[in-house]
This record gives sequence, structure tokens and C-alpha cells, in this order.
Amino acid sequence: MKKKYLFIEFALFFPILTIPPLFVTSATPFGTESGAFSWMPLVEQLIISIVLTVQYNKFIATDSSCCRKHPFFALSRGTTTLGLLLIVYAIIEAVSFFIPSLLQASLSQSVTKPLSAFGCIHFIAGIFVSAFYEESLYRQFMPEASLLFAQKLPCKTEKQRKYFTYSIEGAWVLIFAFSHRYIGIAAIANALLCGIILRRCFKSTGSVFAGTLAHFAYNALLVAFYFLGD
Repeated sequence: MKKKYLFIEFALFFPILTIPPLFVTSATPFGTESGAFSWMPLVEQLIISIVLTVQYNKFIATDSSCCRKHPFFALSRGTTTLGLLLIVYAIIEAVSFFIPSLLQASLSQSVTKPLSAFGCIHFIAGIFVSAFYEESLYRQFMPEASLLFAQKLPCKTEKQRKYFTYSIEGAWVLIFAFSHRYIGIAAIANALLCGIILRRCFKSTGSVFAGTLAHFAYNALLVAFYFLGD
């Protein structure tokens, strides 16, 4: 019975949360609206993230999928993940330097540096909540729910089951990557590689928190680079 309600929830979240970003043509990067102070989008994303995480732990997570290791293991995985994300960023930037067309983007807005302490708090909160939201949606709930439903598919061989598993994993990485289409080709490639790394972080720790911290630190560093180069 719980899978029935989980499927209904999945069917509602899929078109509302994952389809619209694929058709965005312009937005402010780093998950916050620059120059337009509002806590409402952050609160909405935070609530959704908490709901998805609670639903995952209540209906999807199993003893084998939950990490029971020492907290330092998650911290180690998060640190390693951050390092890999930065390596990907450096590679994409290097390639873009030699192929300037990859840097073309269609942003109608730019990130504005916060000018007050209150603005800084909102800005940093926006980066953190955005990271938590993407990890809970694209790395946790959606792929894990999809894999759970796929268990009901008729598979004659173990090879066929692995094919379905890899297809689902690949589909969610691609959905995440093309949600960054509005920023440009380089952003799609970056999101594709980073999505794989962050998904591996989730699978190895059984939690979104290590990935969220790595994702947050990564985005915060990108913002710092953006401001320093402005």
C-alpha cells in the first residue's frame, strides 16, 4: 500500500519539479534571485527538500542502503566529492578557454553581490538550500523511487535488470544536466559529470548530507570566483 502512495507522490513531483527546469531559458545561477530579496522561494525549496528526505527514509531506504559507518566516513566522502567537483570545474574551464563558444550563455540576469549582512545571510542560505534541494530531488528521492518501481518490471535475466538500473541512473543524470541548458553547453557538461560524482557520493554514504555539503561548498566557491573575476 505504501508503494501506491509513493507512486502517486512521485507522479505529482515529477511534472511539477523536474520538467519545468528543462525548459527554462533564463535565470540567475547559484539558486537565488539576485537583487530580489524574498525568503519565500527558499522556504518552499527547504520544505520540499525535507519532505523528500523524510519520504525517502520512511518508504524507500533499507538497512542495506543506509550508511551505518562512522560520521567521519561521510565527511571523508564529502571532502573527496568536493575535490572531484573542483577538478571537473577546472577541466571544463580549461576546455572552454580553448573553445570560447562553449562559454556562450543565455542569462538575462547576473549575480549581484549582496551589500548588507542581511543580504549575505539570504545569499548564503540560498546557495545552501539550492544544494540541499537538488541533492534531495535528483540524487535521492527521484532516482531511488524510480529504482524501487523498476523492481516490478519483468526481467528474465540479471543482465536485463542491470540494464534497467543503468538506464534509470543515466536518465536522472541527464535530466539534471539538461536542467542547466539555459546556462550553456559547458554548464550541461559540468552538470553531467558533477551529477555522476554526487550520485556516487549518495550511494556510498546512503545520505544526501555529505553531497549537500560538498555541493554547497562547490557553489559557494564558484560564487567567490565569480565575484573576484567581476
